[in-house]
Amino acid sequence: MSSKNASPSAIPLETRAIHDVIMNELIQEDIMVIGSDYRVLDINDPMLEKFGLERENAVGRYCYEITHHQNTPCSGEEHPCPLILTLESRRPSQTTHVHLDKDNNKIFYSISCYPLLDNGKVIGAIEISRDITRDINLQKLMMQQEKLASIGRLSAGVAHEVNNPLTTILTTALLMQEDIEASDPMFEELETIARETLRCRKIVTSLLDFARQTKPEKREHKINDIVEESILLTKKQAAFKDVGIDYHFSGEIPLMRVDKGQIQQALINLLLNAVEATEADGQIRVRTDWVPSRKTAVIAIQDTGHGIPSEKLDSIFDPFFTTKETGTGLGLAITHGIVEQHGGAIEVESEPGKGTVFTITLPRAGGDLDA
Repeated sequence: MSSKNASPSAIPLETRAIHDVIMNELIQEDIMVIGSDYRVLDINDPMLEKFGLERENAVGRYCYEITHHQNTPCSGEEHPCPLILTLESRRPSQTTHVHLDKDNNKIFYSISCYPLLDNGKVIGAIEISRDITRDINLQKLMMQQEKLASIGRLSAGVAHEVNNPLTTILTTALLMQEDIEASDPMFEELETIARETLRCRKIVTSLLDFARQTKPEKREHKINDIVEESILLTKKQAAFKDVGIDYHFSGEIPLMRVDKGQIQQALINLLLNAVEATEADGQIRVRTDWVPSRKTAVIAIQDTGHGIPSEKLDSIFDPFFTTKETGTGLGLAITHGIVEQHGGAIEVESEPGKGTVFTITLPRAGGDLDA
């Protein structure tokens, strides 16, 4: 490819027609032709659609502006620039990147970069990107399910073994309290033993709930009714902290086949977490939507709390991971399991100091969402 005809507009019509067929029909992956100055010389239709661009608005721009929404080239171990690798080595290079689409959703790409030569000089590269988001998500899902299953079996055994001695300790402490005066210093010590034992029993109960995640008994329900009941059940805790809850329900959601009790448990977990994370005079917003094109119902719970640091977002659904001093780290793991067993997905977005939003997506037919 000569530098003088690198621009798509300079290619003869017949050659351009062949070029277009190869770019947009024969090769299914996303393709960019990039100059050595990082400027896009050409881009195929699938990639334009994914990033919400017209060709005239993409050609001539820097590649990193389009794929990463940033104003400097890619760098570092996580996002090494394949163009630089190809320019320096004069050989094809391969790497994995995370790009942002037109809606700022993450797309995992396997990128192969091939050098373009003109008189022995590398003048740019053809970058072919294969979307591996589905593969990555499936891999994460399988790892999460395997982890949950292993911890579930362990939790069940531990919980049963610990429950009996805890009951003995609690009963003994309460009986001893009955035999002494409230003014006795020992009374307060026994009160501490009873209180901490009850806290341990709460953890054990959570362990059993986590281990006993059963197959949903699905029946047709109105999602809006389940969400509204969940809000009513948590309004007292919110009012106690002077936190307001407002909601907006879509009237287009059809009857959904779900296990009402399990979905309600998941929503209550999220609502109580939102209440705990939100300071007085804060606000929690609950929204339901219907996406006709995918036949899915969406439930979003947004708070104005302190948010979650970005480095912890990938761990919040892991069992026993918690950011709360008295938390068990099982609430979100249970919620995640419930949503998965309904074939749905749960996502979280958060910014420290600005709040968090959890979004649950449930399929109408009760089958798995496209990963």
